[in-house]
Amino acid sequence: MLDSLKLKIRYNQLINVNDIFKLKVNGIDRTGSTFSSLDGLTFKWEFIQGSDLLVQVEAPGTARKYLTQAIYLKGLKAGYATVRVSIIEPGYEQVVSTEVKLIIVDPFEITPIKPVYLLPTSKYQFGLDLLTINMDNRVAHTPIQIPHTNYNWSVLASDTSFPSVKNCGIFSSGVKEEVTHIEVAEVRMPENTAQAAINVVFPHMLTVEMADITEHVNQMKHADFAQMLEQISGDLHFQAPNKSNMHIFVEEHFYVMRISLLDKNDNLIHRSTNLRFEVSSPHLSLLDILHTDATGAIMVFKTPKIDQESMKFQAKFRLSTVKSETGEEFAFETTSRLNIE
Repeated sequence: MLDSLKLKIRYNQLINVNDIFKLKVNGIDRTGSTFSSLDGLTFKWEFIQGSDLLVQVEAPGTARKYLTQAIYLKGLKAGYATVRVSIIEPGYEQVVSTEVKLIIVDPFEITPIKPVYLLPTSKYQFGLDLLTINMDNRVAHTPIQIPHTNYNWSVLASDTSFPSVKNCGIFSSGVKEEVTHIEVAEVRMPENTAQAAINVVFPHMLTVEMADITEHVNQMKHADFAQMLEQISGDLHFQAPNKSNMHIFVEEHFYVMRISLLDKNDNLIHRSTNLRFEVSSPHLSLLDILHTDATGAIMVFKTPKIDQESMKFQAKFRLSTVKSETGEEFAFETTSRLNIE
């Protein structure tokens, strides 16, 4: 015998704006068992709170046969809503109505989505994107200007390494290797959150790659190499040294060098602004160095014209300093041979 009603929704009661979802009523008997179907019975659906936040929409074609015990709703705007359902069939007057509280939110996410690897005592700038579901069910990403009064940032787990994050999205790693989680919560609706994980790791090795940018340099109108590298970043084809650990260059060509840090699992570590890299060689003066970034990891240079078949020399690449308030420092280096032809 039907004793009570229960509303069933998907895995949680957090609904995104523009999201369409099914709200289904189940019947419960006095033993707590669920009826297999209530098909054919008539129900009354009411919006007790937030009637302007939700709208009933037509069910998908394959689901229309369940319309007697389920409705489909769409989130219109953020807020709190309550939906009540009661049975209006004769003989079921003793069955108590039931209701469910729903939270409709404007979803957002912390960017970047990909995993972040960071050295201890370093900083990383995160961002926030507002997510909007379009009519074709595609998700549009709109950057949120931070800091923002409606979003609070925090580190989830507190331990001895003392990581921190500011409301402007700047995360500061602690002093040891660990996985740190941060969370952003909406102030108006604290149930609406996003999380990200930061892998704090020690460096294991350096890699050095080169790309020929002669064609791009010849098209430059102004000698702003930093701006040029930003504009052509997606078109650069960096190459690692060959099997003999040698980079081969063409004389009087322009190149960009990139030094990267990897952890013990070959994950690329973010080059934060507190890192300092050095390139040393007795023959470094042969290169016309045109630009280096603040860390020394990016360098633009021009190879000289040579009066012999080839010229070979070695260069040492080193992570010289990790500046930090704690005084922690790391130094790692690698050596490559350079060959100009």
